[in-house]
Amino acid sequence: MSYSSPVATALALIVSLTPLFAVDWLPVDASLRALQVPKIESDADAEVLYWDFRVKDVFQGQDFWVVYDTYRRIKIFTDKGVKEYSTVELPSGPRISVSDVSARTIKPDGTIVELKKEDIVERDIVKVGRKKYRARVINFPGVEKGTVVEYRFSEVRMRQLSTNLRIPFQLEIPVHRLKVSIKPLQVDWMRYGMRSYAFNTKVPALAVTDNSGYASFTLEDRKSFRREPFMAPEYQLREWMLIFYEEDKKLTPDKFWKEYGKDVYREFRVELKTDGAMKQAAASATEGLTTEADKANALYRWVRANIRNVYSLGSGVTAEQRQKFKENKTPSDTLKQKLGTANDIALVFASLCLSAGLEPRLTKSSDRGFRFFEPAYMARAMAPTENIAVRAGTSWLFFDPSSDHLAPGMLSWREEGIRTLVSDPKEPQIVEAPMLKPEQSVASRRADVTIAEDGSATAKVVLSYTGHQARERRLQIDEDTEAERIQNETEEMQKRFGGAEVSGMKIENVADVEKPLTYSFQLKMPVYATRTGKRLFVQPAFFQAQIPARFPENKRTHPIFFNYAWQEIDEVTLHLPEGLELDQPTAPEAFTFGPVGEYKTELRKSNDGHLLAYRRELIFGRDGVIGFAVDSYPLLKRAFDAVYQQDNHTVTLKAAK
Repeated sequence: MSYSSPVATALALIVSLTPLFAVDWLPVDASLRALQVPKIESDADAEVLYWDFRVKDVFQGQDFWVVYDTYRRIKIFTDKGVKEYSTVELPSGPRISVSDVSARTIKPDGTIVELKKEDIVERDIVKVGRKKYRARVINFPGVEKGTVVEYRFSEVRMRQLSTNLRIPFQLEIPVHRLKVSIKPLQVDWMRYGMRSYAFNTKVPALAVTDNSGYASFTLEDRKSFRREPFMAPEYQLREWMLIFYEEDKKLTPDKFWKEYGKDVYREFRVELKTDGAMKQAAASATEGLTTEADKANALYRWVRANIRNVYSLGSGVTAEQRQKFKENKTPSDTLKQKLGTANDIALVFASLCLSAGLEPRLTKSSDRGFRFFEPAYMARAMAPTENIAVRAGTSWLFFDPSSDHLAPGMLSWREEGIRTLVSDPKEPQIVEAPMLKPEQSVASRRADVTIAEDGSATAKVVLSYTGHQARERRLQIDEDTEAERIQNETEEMQKRFGGAEVSGMKIENVADVEKPLTYSFQLKMPVYATRTGKRLFVQPAFFQAQIPARFPENKRTHPIFFNYAWQEIDEVTLHLPEGLELDQPTAPEAFTFGPVGEYKTELRKSNDGHLLAYRRELIFGRDGVIGFAVDSYPLLKRAFDAVYQQDNHTVTLKAAK
């Protein structure tokens, strides 16, 4: 496939395309324009009156392209709707070209305000963690309650097909009418045909209704999809369709995945190389080790220490190094260059394992943040995520050598605890990828707090994180300079502790994934204890102060799912002010979550009554139990409400006798 002059080729393709919306805007029904309240959901801030989405696959020259045409018409009912839908973000990316952009606002009286060129701007629109990204945005003119906004654009994605395309049938607001039109690739030599699966809804049969070659179907009265905190994967729940290209061999799911597992292994094994340099590196890294697990972990550490991911934002690769990077043809090239893509690094690790006498396998699974892997759906697109498994006795160890901040034996939470296809030349298996135990993802917090008579306080604080709790934070800060990390974290702690003065911030072990990520700093808090008359009320759970309840809502729509199992350990030493003593202190109550976890506290005072030592431990997700059905919500809420109540337990200080 030729990759020369992609921009010129894309422009030529765009010019050759017939615009979807060469005709005038569709007429607006007067009754819809005059609509004053939502039709589908009474509390909706806006509703989509019409949504037309077209997909077309193209093969032109020597490249594949996919063309998406979008047309949406939205009625706005509330001030919140005005805020949410007076702007629209356009698609963006290195291989995406957007054209034929049009937009307008229709007032309730029928007045039309057309989009002007200056109404399309580029700006920062959202933060990911603490990082912003740039996007092109349509600013609709003259938007107010009761108006209709509509827009359309064509999007070309270069060197792609629509295979693995997710088409949602639900938005954040209800949809009156949705029309989906699909035109598959039409070339005689391609043996793969377009296929589809619909999830959580039934879809009418695709039917060609005109001479355009598009097959279409229409859905009406689609309810909104409303996200909830700690919910199961979104595409496990929402209504959507997957379209993909696959050869239909009329196989059962078991045979389909076994055949695919053999194909994956054959392609993978061809790419592994074990030359002299590879064998020497493997021998050096595993010297003195005897077990398969120890060897695999040692090779993983060696790769992480010696080979950098050229496209990883946290790898420390400079823009100049990235520009000079030469494509690796073999794992040996990657070994020499010490730089590679995610695929290059995976192949180096697997080749080193092979050189050390181990059995590496490429695995395929889904992203648990998207959807669980379900073998009943026979589509390679259902298992796009790749890792390396290494046999250790009768079991498999799983590794992801190219992703940032993963310790040996650790996968991203998105790939843990779900069924995974392990490729093999004879008997591919579907096994469950292991999960970290709660004790491996720990937030350990210590505070030495001195309370003044007026309720103010100073504190020395140390926060320490391991496992997934550490990785989440490392991913947020790994692109920042040390100065930026200190500034950002100082500001974060100021907010977290109610405007306290934060000083002396230190952050340690950002790059060393086998050590806890640690923050240490000092706090000066104008208000910590609450004074009423001659008494002070103190919350021993220092780190839970001002933290809201985890599940405030009484009703729940979606199943509950936590990203991973975790543990919290808090140790707080409270130095009490002179002249005050504890008034019959009681400790918060301890309880269990059944076999899933437990909440424990301990409250002790020193013999002289000047110190109060508090320890809190919360553990959740034992035995990998992190998902719960909707009907379990009342019990789960009750348990976490009890945690919230006990965390807000106070002790009283009174004047000493």
